[in-house]
Amino acid sequence: MAKTALITGGAIRVGRALAEACANHHYRLVIHYHHSADEVQRFSQELTEQGIEHCLLPCDLSQPRVVQQMFERIPAAFKPIDLLINSAARFPEQDQLQQFDQVWSSLMNINAYAPLSLIQQFAAQTNHTCEGLVVNIIDARLSRAQSEHFTYRLSKAVLKQATLDLAVSLAPKIRVNAIALGAILPPSEKGNDYLERLKQSIPLKQTGKLSQVQLALSYLIEQSFVTGDVLTLDGGEFL
Repeated sequence: MAKTALITGGAIRVGRALAEACANHHYRLVIHYHHSADEVQRFSQELTEQGIEHCLLPCDLSQPRVVQQMFERIPAAFKPIDLLINSAARFPEQDQLQQFDQVWSSLMNINAYAPLSLIQQFAAQTNHTCEGLVVNIIDARLSRAQSEHFTYRLSKAVLKQATLDLAVSLAPKIRVNAIALGAILPPSEKGNDYLERLKQSIPLKQTGKLSQVQLALSYLIEQSFVTGDVLTLDGGEFL
């Protein structure tokens, strides 16, 4: 029986690369999106042309009541979900202590609550008979104290700790791991020169590639003896 992967934020950027990696591992795809309606339609057309079975799942992850019903809205033909990838996230430019009142609810809902709710729904699938895998996308910068991106970092710290705790509580049926990303893509409002400037502060003197993120996911899919692991892709930047 074919396996199915649900990828949040799967229409663009890192999420799309992860969806493509899942397809390469012969998963059917459930691609979540919200604001990226045009991008997801283009991606869907490409997948159709490649003969990759998939469906699209719109959802506003900032709304907890809507998130709680996401698994109910997945077409029956794509159930159960075998691989859950929590990739969608919000990363505001203005996010210091002075702004936390304005960004707290949205960031915590999208970056922490939604992934945890989806993991809860993933674990509760009554017809899930084979091993499940959760991969949470977090941030390599959590290993170093910083003054910027205050609430964002807190939200990702919640997801990092949940990765470790849930790896214990959901074993042996479900493995839970995370990929902590460093400089892979520039923020959406910045250009590639942003990454070029970062190279000098990275020990390996290079930034990452989406293909390397895909390799990390492939490792976690294929290595069945790993759970509770945080695989860091940052070129040593946050050692």
